[in-house]
Amino acid sequence: MNEILHFDRKPARGMRLVVDINAIDPQGMGIGPLPATLGPQKDLRRFNVKARHTVPGDRVAVAVRSTRKNTIEADVVEWLVKSTARVAPRCEHFGDRWKEGQGCGGCSLLMMSYEAQVSEKRKHVQAMLDSRKLGLEVLPALAAPEPWFYRNKMEFSFGHTPEGRYGLGLHPYGFKHDVLALRFCHLQSEASNLLVVFCRELAEERGIAAYLPSQNKGFLRSLTIREGRNTHQRMLIFNTTSDEFTSMSEEPKLATTVMESLREAIVDFAKRSGIEVTSIIWTRQIARKGHPTTFETHVLWGTETLFEQLNVQGAPNPLDFEIHPRAFFQTHTAQAETLYNTLVRRIRERVGSNAKVIDLYCGTGTIALCIAPFVESVVGYELLDEAVENAKANALLNHLDNVDFIAGDVGKTLVAQPGERTSVDLVVVDPPRSGLSEEAFRALLALSPPSILYVSCNPKSLVRDLVRFRDEGYRGDCVQPVDMFPHTAHMESVVMLTAYAEPVGLAE
Repeated sequence: MNEILHFDRKPARGMRLVVDINAIDPQGMGIGPLPATLGPQKDLRRFNVKARHTVPGDRVAVAVRSTRKNTIEADVVEWLVKSTARVAPRCEHFGDRWKEGQGCGGCSLLMMSYEAQVSEKRKHVQAMLDSRKLGLEVLPALAAPEPWFYRNKMEFSFGHTPEGRYGLGLHPYGFKHDVLALRFCHLQSEASNLLVVFCRELAEERGIAAYLPSQNKGFLRSLTIREGRNTHQRMLIFNTTSDEFTSMSEEPKLATTVMESLREAIVDFAKRSGIEVTSIIWTRQIARKGHPTTFETHVLWGTETLFEQLNVQGAPNPLDFEIHPRAFFQTHTAQAETLYNTLVRRIRERVGSNAKVIDLYCGTGTIALCIAPFVESVVGYELLDEAVENAKANALLNHLDNVDFIAGDVGKTLVAQPGERTSVDLVVVDPPRSGLSEEAFRALLALSPPSILYVSCNPKSLVRDLVRFRDEGYRGDCVQPVDMFPHTAHMESVVMLTAYAEPVGLAE
């Protein structure tokens, strides 16, 4: 434990401190407690020191970068004791952002063994629950069987590196517009890595300008690569400005000519390299001041959609999903199957095959379709019309006639659909990071479901919503974490809530 220090005033920039790291924060920064007295009154304060690339078990000397209230952000200047959880990062782009080619903002925990990552993320969820006296146990996290090369979708930005070179990659930590010139990413497939490097070299060689947000000029905005891990399909999506003309080889060209030129070169490279490319999509981003941004999509090569399959235990067949270029789909296919099988198991333990289920924030209907073979009916609610149309199409694709989807704001639409209030056995909730809005929360309570299965991607909003449910008479059993994003601080959580006759009404 750190000794109690005394500061005449709050720690200033450059001050050197020694701290023992004992946790990680939601951004993956190491945290260490620093009790200290402050000012002439010697009031006891409990500062939290945050330092990047530190892990629990490290003792480090740091230099203060900033102090805000009780949080000190600092940079490591000396490693005094290194944690046994530390490992050598395998990525060449990991490291300090002031070193060329390093500082990638994609992975924050590469310096920690995967086993330690999973353990620490579980501890973070438990600490959040305990801070509100919820009394719920967090089970051991369901770790990814393969924590490398797992992503089926990655988006890379065109731009300039901090050194002014042509880049295509992720943004360095702390940089809003600059990008890295990615050479290899350990989160995506070998084939996708080859395609990213080829596309960067091709665009640079042909003099096709990267879009620079700070100057509002250029043409190429981003490249997204999507893969069907179980179908072996691959889609490349180029996002550009809406300019009708741009330059190539220092000559003005029609944008369509430039994109056709890229398509031809990529198809040739893929064939020569033995890489399967089933789609090349061009999306023009039309942004006008005072108007909503719209997207105009063109198919340059192959099909306009991508197909993926998910294996759900107990279902008669794998489920097929047709994925549009901009549609949401879980980016870790193997762990998506783990998550959805966990949901199916919890639902089958709670309700029978004659159950009526509602799925809130259903997106493109993935959860609803996975549980549909095991219940009487599922109705999904989602804000975006496009997502609902995608969900309905996938229901038809899988010959599931006991599923329906309704477009509209979750809170408002539930209130406007009184017919759906009768005989609801279970509600699945998978809200955005912000959690349930007040309107959606009240509309959900009006349904009076006996059971609620809550899926969360943010422990902070999960805890807030669990407190609200507790005070309205719902109790959780336990929390099951699922590690969907190895090498980052993010953790998915699942908890089943049961209605009781009287609200618990515990004091916070």
